[in-house]
Amino acid sequence: MLIISLRLLTDFRFKLSMKSHLIESSIPQINGLLIIVIPLLLSFTIMGIAVLLTKLPQTIIMPYIGQHTMVIMYLHKVILDLCDLASIDNLVIEIIIAIIVPLMIVSALNVRRQKIYLQTT
Repeated sequence: MLIISLRLLTDFRFKLSMKSHLIESSIPQINGLLIIVIPLLLSFTIMGIAVLLTKLPQTIIMPYIGQHTMVIMYLHKVILDLCDLASIDNLVIEIIIAIIVPLMIVSALNVRRQKIYLQTT
């Protein structure tokens, strides 16, 4: 929450690219501290969200999403690019579209496979 508040309320910028060894910050005096603190905060936040998700009652949607994470992972970038081309600027809507469209594609392919299987047997 602190990082998001700093970003929204001030000119705070931080960029860490492990692949290209790029470190950029709007506060270069504390780059070392930011390199340690920001990845840890993000990791702990993700772990906290995962713990909270385990406390939710079991529904059919979470296991279904879990079974198809690879399809979601491979298609979400393309779908988000299409959302940008369609001028969809709402982050929540983009996330929902990036999850639901791959699930719809997988469901359609499964129905098609099942029809072909039933026709051949």
